[in-house]
Amino acid sequence: MKLRLITLNGKRAVFDVEKATCLLSDRWTAGRESTRWTTLWLTKSGRYVEEYTTLWQGESSSICEIEKGQALQIMTDALPEHLTKQGMELLDKLVPPEEI
Repeated sequence: MKLRLITLNGKRAVFDVEKATCLLSDRWTAGRESTRWTTLWLTKSGRYVEEYTTLWQGESSSICEIEKGQALQIMTDALPEHLTKQGMELLDKLVPPEEI
């Protein structure tokens, strides 16, 4: 069990990474590991959780619940290589690609 403590509606809550679906992670870009990255999760209860991780001294990592619209914007703005299979499927379902 990989638990993270987050704040939901002003209250502390436990978020279990192993029970959630990873939609996006930009930890790796062009074959290189980043020192700052964002991971977007979808919980079993349908909540979107944004996790920001930094390895830089003096900076803090954070994790918080975000609205569906914010999650959709993050996925829309992301490079395709950062979306997981589940993230791409959800994005295609919510915003079908346009034909050109």
